[in-house]
Amino acid sequence: MTDLPKERIWGEIEKLLLKARKPSIGLRWLYDLGVVEQLFPELKSLVGVPQESEWHPEGWSFSALPSEAFGASVAEAFRIYGRSSTFTLRQFVFGSSANAAVAPTGDSATHTQISDTSFPDLEAAVGTGTDDIFFPSETSPTISAESESLVWSFGIPATLTDEVVRVVFKISLNNMRSIVFSAVDDFEIVKGIVQPVAVFVMNMLGSFEFASEQQFHNKAMNAHSSVFTLPTGVSVSAVIVDARTATVDDNVFFYFDLPFVRNVEFIHNETPLCFQVKIGDVYYHTLLVVDRARELIDDLPYSKQVTVMLGALCHDFGKPATTRFFGGRWRSHAHDEAGVEPTVSFLDKLGIHTLDGYDVRGQIIQLVRYHLKPGEFYKAQPGDGAFRRLARKVEPDLLYRVARADTLGRNADWIPPEKWFDAVPQEWFIERARELAVEREAPKSLLLGRHLIELGLAPSPDFKRILDAVYEMQLDGRVTDLDEAIEEAKKLIEK
Repeated sequence: MTDLPKERIWGEIEKLLLKARKPSIGLRWLYDLGVVEQLFPELKSLVGVPQESEWHPEGWSFSALPSEAFGASVAEAFRIYGRSSTFTLRQFVFGSSANAAVAPTGDSATHTQISDTSFPDLEAAVGTGTDDIFFPSETSPTISAESESLVWSFGIPATLTDEVVRVVFKISLNNMRSIVFSAVDDFEIVKGIVQPVAVFVMNMLGSFEFASEQQFHNKAMNAHSSVFTLPTGVSVSAVIVDARTATVDDNVFFYFDLPFVRNVEFIHNETPLCFQVKIGDVYYHTLLVVDRARELIDDLPYSKQVTVMLGALCHDFGKPATTRFFGGRWRSHAHDEAGVEPTVSFLDKLGIHTLDGYDVRGQIIQLVRYHLKPGEFYKAQPGDGAFRRLARKVEPDLLYRVARADTLGRNADWIPPEKWFDAVPQEWFIERARELAVEREAPKSLLLGRHLIELGLAPSPDFKRILDAVYEMQLDGRVTDLDEAIEEAKKLIEK
């Protein structure tokens, strides 16, 4: 397949992006067939890249499980609790090893024997200190571990709870390592891993749409509360990590219990309710963005349709290289600029350059580089000159479409429509661009070289200096017609 000519590869991608009403269906098909992995590593690298759940809830899924589905692993984790050596979470993650792996899937658990290579490049866990846990003594969780499992206990008495909801979810070992490596203490790690999943669970449990949900969102986790505590709120009593699955698919299973207090609306059960949560990634977000972009291109000529669709597909190519967990959340600083190089590589595989006289390649690269600008402009409210200068680098109308698709590609089906992200910043951006008549291109220079010759200036390097200086004044709005431009040129000539 790697021997296919660029024209053939682009022909297939073109059909997926322009002919289908939902290009994500075809892109998923290509991924399942292994085509993405073979031909487009830039796209494949988006798989598994985490996103901050507050801004990117899309891609998360939530399904009920029979309580016994994960019972064996959880029971094993609790069995070791109280008799194991004590480790910090950092020691656990960077020192864990296992000789067998248990990978629960669906309604049953699959037991797989594996070789002694479960955690290559990691040394065996040593040490029993807890020096890097900085909790006040009254709120410090107890942490116990064996090589395969770890348990935090926050010491919340079960007698104070009305119902327990057990949540099971997977996180990649690399993502967990990123959180562990970046967090200042174990409490921040618990917050970074468990909090977004717990918030998601709260949103999905319709029974708790009242005081608990509001409280859960508004009450920040901090080291002076047992994760979440208020009379009608939610507490995390214990967190269990099962690293045995890491030897199978490089994922770690998390189990944690949410004991609910004084939620009379909830229907009580004799056994804990169990749910499996799957976390969305940048790849899933990109598929949604491409679908939203497809809805915005029918009024464009062919070359610009291609530009918008490929800009949407490539817009987050910089996230795999820049996504880090720090400050208690996932961040992808400078991913816009970092996306340029993989975008160029991707376009090389498609043989994309100029179409119908339009610089498709150049515009796609600029769309990736500047796709955050509409939102940034909305926050900063810059002057007219900023819009005119941006229009020199990228076509604002196309940028608006990609940025709008990016924003709307964060909405998930499970979120109530009234809570969806809107495109107010992008609509404001394009309205300003239209008011300035720069939605398609920057203003043409009023002052030309022939005007300088008419003023008696012989062609020289001063031409460019004067023309550029007057054009900058024009972009700022200080020069609005040719007469004003000539007057400013005369002043510069005299200098």
